[in-house]
Amino acid sequence: AHSLCHVITIDLAREGNAYEKSYYLSVYRTLEISGTEQPGDDAAAIRWLTVEEMETANVTDSTLDVARMVAQDEDGSGY
Repeated sequence: AHSLCHVITIDLAREGNAYEKSYYLSVYRTLEISGTEQPGDDAAAIRWLTVEEMETANVTDSTLDVARMVAQDEDGSGY
């Protein structure tokens, strides 16, 4: 991805106390995607999603809130 920008890292253990251990989800934004994504050894998968795709995907509410915030900052629409 070109122009990759870190937005926030969320501790999923604090997200409703769903986990006993900390699992971190890092949220990035980019305007251009190229190449093939590959997760690091600490992740099972990596996915690039639009806000619309996130609304039907299994993402935390706070992650979707951040995505909407980034979209609002980028284009004023919230999407």
